[in-house]
Amino acid sequence: CCRQRLPTGWGLTALAIAAMLATAGTAQKLHGGDGVDNRARFAFGTTVVRYFPGKVLCENPAVPVLAGQSAFMLDPYSFAVISQKRPDVGADLMRQIQYREFSAILLMRDPAQPDTKDWFDVDYFGSSFRQKVLENYHIAPNSKAGNVVYIPNGQ
Repeated sequence: CCRQRLPTGWGLTALAIAAMLATAGTAQKLHGGDGVDNRARFAFGTTVVRYFPGKVLCENPAVPVLAGQSAFMLDPYSFAVISQKRPDVGADLMRQIQYREFSAILLMRDPAQPDTKDWFDVDYFGSSFRQKVLENYHIAPNSKAGNVVYIPNGQ
């Protein structure tokens, strides 16, 4: 009933190349397309996650995992899509940011930069993320390109 012949030979090769081409731009954009060395990014990020006690919200879910901890969020892109359909899900994250429940927020881009509005509010995390972070957190002095650390106001 459900058995279909899988592509072999050239068909399989063409399918693999098409899949690689379809994801290459996204992979580059998300993981190192900004010119920052990923090894340095991960080393710095894992240090941040280990340094701050409590929950650390990371844009890249691999960072807390490499630090030996659980990722608070596995996929900020999917989260943004889901929160458009389920505003209650997005509202909970915004509440946690507003009440400064994260000991740190580690991002690959700086939300204070004007060109990041769509990056955060549309593509990743969802509506008003950027505004909530900027209202309730401030940039840590040791932040650098590819690793922007925000800590709660008052710290």
